[in-house]
Amino acid sequence: MIPLIDFQRRSLTGPVMKGDEFDLEFAMKVRELTSEYEIKYNPEELVVDDKTADAVFQAAVQLLADVGVYHLDTERVIKFTKEEVEQIAKEYRETPSKHTFGKGKDAVTIEYRTMADKRPPALYSGSWGVADETWFTPYIQSFAQEPTIKAMGICAGLAKLGDLKPKAGTLSEIHVGLWEQKQIKEALQRAGRPDMHCGLLATVSSA
Repeated sequence: MIPLIDFQRRSLTGPVMKGDEFDLEFAMKVRELTSEYEIKYNPEELVVDDKTADAVFQAAVQLLADVGVYHLDTERVIKFTKEEVEQIAKEYRETPSKHTFGKGKDAVTIEYRTMADKRPPALYSGSWGVADETWFTPYIQSFAQEPTIKAMGICAGLAKLGDLKPKAGTLSEIHVGLWEQKQIKEALQRAGRPDMHCGLLATVSSA
């Protein structure tokens, strides 16, 4: 695995390039590799055969090694060697990661899934959309009390709290976000799942 600090170093020292130039190079390379690896779309084939799957993987490795990853803030390209890309893929394949969210009886562990995995997927579902403060809490509770839902996804956000409209990058965003977090915790308490994973706050978009 590439050390995180090395990834940062590459983002500060990699080749300088404008975003549009990178996008064009990326698109041209995709077209080139699609032809080179003879990757063709067949609308009648919902699940591709092993040969096509292998070709897509090899093309993706080559794409990442040839083009790299673009860093929007530094406007530089983070470069990888083909060997590094293959090593990262190998590590994820051989030692798949898993993460636990929530705690106690409300905990859920998310693990890497394979195509033939027989385990049922974990259902993350949040009360998406824009909500009003008058019905925000029961709205969240209606999702939390559904036993098939193992964790909140992205919860609904308020367009305004009282007369205050949250604005990204300002204290109003934090103020409304804290109110939402408090109400989410209350909804989980009411649903009897106090330690359930709360998910993300839609209102706090710039934090």
